[in-house]
Amino acid sequence: MIGHEGTHMIVGPKAPDWENGKNADQARQLMSAHGGSDYDIEEALCLLMQAKLSTLLGATAKDYLTSRDFIAATP
Repeated sequence: MIGHEGTHMIVGPKAPDWENGKNADQARQLMSAHGGSDYDIEEALCLLMQAKLSTLLGATAKDYLTSRDFIAATP
């Protein structure tokens, strides 16, 4: 399984240039408007792939929500 860190290798600095893809400018503008960077886009892609691959391989149920495992935090 590729997983999270393997996805970094797919979309990271030595990988194909996602930064010039079809929706890259739109993704950058959206992330920038919320205080994020290109790294945050890459991290989000890795988390998405981690979840999707686990589901596709049958290791995680399709309706599983990671947030169910988090303890509610109060400020």
